[in-house]
Amino acid sequence: MESKKVDRLPSLGWALLMLFLPIAIFMFCFLILEIRPPLVPLVLAVTVAGTLCHCMGYTWDTLQKSMFNSVSRVHIALAIFVLTGAIIGTWIATGTIPAIIYWGLKLISPELFLVSTLFLCLVTSVATGTCLGTVGTMGVAVMAIGGAFGFPAYMTAGAVISGAWFGDKMSPVSDSSNICAAVCEVQLFNLIFAMFWSTIPALIFSAIVFYFIGIPYSANSVTPESINILLDTLDSNFNIGIVSFLPPVVLVMLAFKRLPVLPVLIFSLVISFFVGIYNGINIEEFLKFMSAGYVSKTGLAGLDIMLSRGGIISMATNILMVMLCMCFGGILERAGVFEVILTTLTKRARCPLSLVVSTIISSYILIAGTGSQSLGQVITGRAFFSSFVKADIHPLVLARSVEDSATVGTVFIPWGVHAIFLSTVLGVSVFDYAPYAFFNWSVAGFTLFCAATGIGVWRLNGKPISKILAYYGMPPFENSQGAQK
Repeated sequence: MESKKVDRLPSLGWALLMLFLPIAIFMFCFLILEIRPPLVPLVLAVTVAGTLCHCMGYTWDTLQKSMFNSVSRVHIALAIFVLTGAIIGTWIATGTIPAIIYWGLKLISPELFLVSTLFLCLVTSVATGTCLGTVGTMGVAVMAIGGAFGFPAYMTAGAVISGAWFGDKMSPVSDSSNICAAVCEVQLFNLIFAMFWSTIPALIFSAIVFYFIGIPYSANSVTPESINILLDTLDSNFNIGIVSFLPPVVLVMLAFKRLPVLPVLIFSLVISFFVGIYNGINIEEFLKFMSAGYVSKTGLAGLDIMLSRGGIISMATNILMVMLCMCFGGILERAGVFEVILTTLTKRARCPLSLVVSTIISSYILIAGTGSQSLGQVITGRAFFSSFVKADIHPLVLARSVEDSATVGTVFIPWGVHAIFLSTVLGVSVFDYAPYAFFNWSVAGFTLFCAATGIGVWRLNGKPISKILAYYGMPPFENSQGAQK
């Protein structure tokens, strides 16, 4: 049976110790001892968190249930990991990704490659509503194009991530946007409009920076002769005809109809199977590509490295890492660590700036502690809802702040679900791509600017706080639940 002490919340100091000590141990093992993949550091983090939680009076049965419950929350993400691994392997084998690379090399100018990557991934993500699906399909292809042009992988990855997470925030078919709107009790399209104030400036900033940092690399890009060799090699080893584009076209069409992500990915995989049959791949070969990925043997070393990837097996280690991360978050959640920290932050937040700052800090604490985007959104949104209402600040500001931190910030947490996926699929460490994910870290800055100036901040009745650009304020709030409370 559990000790009576379990009903007592930890002190703030004890809560901070339970959160940051395991994280410090993980970072020491990962950065200093360079233990890769960091499965053992994650086991140590879970062990330390569990030990500290046991000192509060919790039994092993209680902690075990908390860990299992936490893991169950990411079953969709784990399924996406599996399907994405299968899709990458088969899309390469059947010619889909080589076809995208081929036409990308022919149509994209090296001078505009990073900007083009940003907007290609942006459009794909807005259409499909899934950042992970965008990275696993379009992202893999443009990473190969960037390598052919001579761009560093971490720079291309930054453009891929920036574009993919724009769509994850702004797409009406995105799970994250719908979750934030529901949690903060606002209308979805009002939220999307409200996010323009921080998202569009961040996008413009990112595009400008990508353009200028890409100039030196475009000037030193590979010669036209080298590109022609790549094109001829792709043409002779893969079917790059229009049939090879069917899987991504079908994926976008089904996602745009707001079908669930798993059936969309499965159906895209089925279409890829028939494309493979059309291109001469038998069933046994296709299943092997699904399981173990594709091994390229074109004879060009650089191209073979770029196209030898995918398969369900390639995701196994990362699935284990995600499960361990969720176990860690489940222990902290059960001990009341997040409740204590968020209560402290909400008590001190009163004005728009302090509310937004506290929301962003809380979101990052939650995604750092749990590795989960959705938990950061839900817990932060509910914890601060009443504080925003009491301060006469519209919940749209809260929802935007959560989106600009919990949604886009998960790419910076090395043990987070999304960062693990990105490192695996793109082949770039979080510490390498993080400085170049300009959109993801700049959008929070523009959110803080809005809170500090009052621009893009509204009272509960929809009246803008700042008269600057007030003409471009929100539309009427008749259908906004948050405004009526």
